[in-house]
Amino acid sequence: WGLNDKYSEVVLEIFQRVRLWSFFWLLLCLLLLIKYLRNKNRWYYLAAVISAVLCHLSYWDSVVLFPLIAGYFLIFRKPDKKSFLAVLPFFILFAAYLLFQYFSGGLGLARAYYKFDFTFLKNFGLTVLDYFGQYSLNFNSLFTSSILLAATAAAFLFIKDRVCRFGILFMCVSMAPAIMNEFVSPRYQYMPLAGFVIIAVYACGRFYDYTNKKRRRRTALAAGAVFAVLLAVYFVSGIAMDND
Repeated sequence: WGLNDKYSEVVLEIFQRVRLWSFFWLLLCLLLLIKYLRNKNRWYYLAAVISAVLCHLSYWDSVVLFPLIAGYFLIFRKPDKKSFLAVLPFFILFAAYLLFQYFSGGLGLARAYYKFDFTFLKNFGLTVLDYFGQYSLNFNSLFTSSILLAATAAAFLFIKDRVCRFGILFMCVSMAPAIMNEFVSPRYQYMPLAGFVIIAVYACGRFYDYTNKKRRRRTALAAGAVFAVLLAVYFVSGIAMDND
């Protein structure tokens, strides 16, 4: 597929999407690490470390990898010696990457690219609201973002379900590189979206637990009808845009 002339430009476009590459290696690292913890197969662990290296070589947004791994161990595992030793190589890689960026001047570029001020608070609200499709309503006030940040922190503290907590952690930690930039672009939101999806799946699961079979069937039919209408509107609007 990559050698085909017809698709060579597409392959180049994929290769240039460094944030997607970084996100791919990040998710693969987490998956392999979880596989290792379940099966105790050292090949999974070795592959996870290699994926972490490739993640850091892809883009500097990869600095969120170690906080996510540490958060996973704190939420799902017991803080014992085995957990510490399992996390240690990823911490060493994280620290080495920061040192390399410091001595090579990469952190100076990061300071020019990111803003370490209250920009992050406004962009946090914009990014979260965008997942609900409300970005166009221009909720760009610090007040709205503060309420969202407080609600997110409260959810993390008071919801005891570990999957939901990890979803909130994933969303907030992976959002950090994006919300410190003055202009939030959709390409910054690939990684936080995965955390948001974890939270949404948790919410659907809780709804499933608290409803009876008849009500679930009605809800599924209603959701299917809404989805069909939205899909129809999407295609109609797409055709209209093409005609324009």
